[in-house]
Amino acid sequence: MIRRALPVLLVGVLGAFRLGIATDGFRAFTSEQARRLEVVSQPKAPPAVVLEDQDGRHFRLSDFSGRVVLVDFVYTQCRSLCRTAGALVQPLSRSLAQDKATSDVMLVTISFDPARDTPAVLRAHAQRLGADPARWRFARPIDPMQLPALLKAFGIVVLADSNGEFQHNGAVHLLARDGRLVAIHDYEARDEILRDARARS
Repeated sequence: MIRRALPVLLVGVLGAFRLGIATDGFRAFTSEQARRLEVVSQPKAPPAVVLEDQDGRHFRLSDFSGRVVLVDFVYTQCRSLCRTAGALVQPLSRSLAQDKATSDVMLVTISFDPARDTPAVLRAHAQRLGADPARWRFARPIDPMQLPALLKAFGIVVLADSNGEFQHNGAVHLLARDGRLVAIHDYEARDEILRDARARS
């Protein structure tokens, strides 16, 4: 009986060992969890992609060095996640502005649909959300060829369908004062985002 149980036990131990490695010590059971853990353990600065905002101004995320920056990704034609995201970031923007500890935190919403999301379209989208352009900028990459590297750096997966729509993941990405991506938060976690931004400001 013991001899029969030993191989089963050994297979179980080896399986648990492999699962532990694959899940980063049983901490990440989804690719999204793995993405967030990697950001915490290995913070990196995103590539220096030139962006164009709703007023036609050109900038890089690194231009905000010394400030905390909250970044999210959308496309303005989206009828589901992006609308929800905008509705959730809107009160976050007001809360950041009202808190002296986070008064210099910048919000940047980047479109991964640069062909359709022109500065005029982004400006209309920003106005619908009542965004203060001094604190919340809407932008697109000037060079669409640089978009894949930018999305990869933030762990954003975008899948186009035949109807011109996109399936994509979404979250609020926090860049610390040194420009490195150090945390990823759910849109709904406003209090958590505020605490994190306050601690790093």
